[in-house]
Amino acid sequence: MTPPISIDGTDITGATIDGTDVQEITVDGDVVFSGGPTIIDNFEANLYGNIGNTLSTYYNGDTNSASLQQNNVNEGSFAVEFTGNVVELMATPHPNGQFQIGNTYRVDHLTNTAEQSFIYYGVISGTGRDDYTGYRLLLREDINQLELREGTNGSQQTISSTNIPNTIGNWVTFEVTWATPNTHTINLFDQSNSLLGSISGTGSIGTTGTGIGFGMANFGSTRSKYWDFARVV
Repeated sequence: MTPPISIDGTDITGATIDGTDVQEITVDGDVVFSGGPTIIDNFEANLYGNIGNTLSTYYNGDTNSASLQQNNVNEGSFAVEFTGNVVELMATPHPNGQFQIGNTYRVDHLTNTAEQSFIYYGVISGTGRDDYTGYRLLLREDINQLELREGTNGSQQTISSTNIPNTIGNWVTFEVTWATPNTHTINLFDQSNSLLGSISGTGSIGTTGTGIGFGMANFGSTRSKYWDFARVV
C-alpha cells in the first residue's frame, strides 16, 4: 500500500489536477510520491491530440459509430459514446498501456437502455464478438445479470454469472482481477463504490493476450451508451 502524502497536513493521496490523476510528484528531481492508476485510455485531449485524432487511431471495429463527447462524462472532460445497434471497438493491444495477468483493471460505464454492454480483455485477436479470442464481460441490463465468457475465434462459453440490481441510468465501474491465465475475479460497483455484484471463475483457454475492447448490443434499437477511464490499478 502506498503511504499517504500530505501538503501542510492535508492528505492529497489520489488527488487530481484538471481531472487527471496525479501519477508522480518530484521535488528537486527526487520522486516523493508515486501512485494512482496507470491510464490505458481516458479519452482525453492528451491522448487524442486535442481531439484531433479519432478513435481509429487506437481501435479497430465500429469506429464510425463511436465518438468522443462531453455531455456524459464520469472522469475528466471527455468520454466515448457508442450510438447504434451493435457497436464494438477493439485494441490488440492499446498502444498507451496494457492490462496483463497479475493486474486489476477498471472501466467506467453508463447505460440508458435495457440491453447489453460488455468489455473485452486478454484479447489476442479479433474485432468483436464474432471472431475474438480472449475474455468478454457482459452487463446484461435486459435480465439484470453480470456474466463472464471466454471465446476462441468467436466461439464462446460462459465461465460464471450472477444476478445484479438494475443499473440503467447510472455510472458503474467494472473491476477485473486477472490472477492467472484462467483465474478471474469480477466486481461491479456503483458511483458510491458500493458492490453491486461479484463473480469468480476458472476458464480453459489460458490466453495471455493484452488486447482490450468495449461493446454494446441494442438488438434493433438505435441508442447510446458511454465508456470512460480505462485504467490498471
